[in-house]
Amino acid sequence: MRIERGNIIQWVSRAGKLKGLVSEIRLDLNAAQQVCAWMMVVDVVNEDGEFQNNVYLNATDGYLKMMKVEVL
Repeated sequence: MRIERGNIIQWVSRAGKLKGLVSEIRLDLNAAQQVCAWMMVVDVVNEDGEFQNNVYLNATDGYLKMMKVEVL
């Protein structure tokens, strides 16, 4: 999956189906101290149109599949 800065994405989490704008993609360490890609997602809204906190999502293929990430 190709996700770029400026894309609007949608994903499923415990908070429900969320969508937001990818504002930044960067490399940083994960909990296992391995370097991986992270996406900062801003202007996050839930299914009811309520704004949520901005989030960083792990941008590895496995995580994106698990969270059912789609580019809108």
